[in-house]
Amino acid sequence: MGSNPTLAVMPPGSRVRVKAILAGWNASWRLASIGIAPGTVVEVVSNDIAYPWSPIVVRIGGVEVAIGRGIASRIIVEPLNEPLND
Repeated sequence: MGSNPTLAVMPPGSRVRVKAILAGWNASWRLASIGIAPGTVVEVVSNDIAYPWSPIVVRIGGVEVAIGRGIASRIIVEPLNEPLND
């Protein structure tokens, strides 16, 4: 997955920490409004790469949200091995 994987390539069940969001102010603000910002730990619930038009579903603090692939490809993440602490 390289040194800077994005949320768009993470398989279901992955737990990741958001490292950076490479998007404009408006997109970053919208992500922050749903709880996705640098430092946030999220769990990938659904990511069906066989259907590239489908959104990626992530869980943040017990809430599931869908994110489009375009913006997910701009969210740089760090895979985690520790359990998610909500």
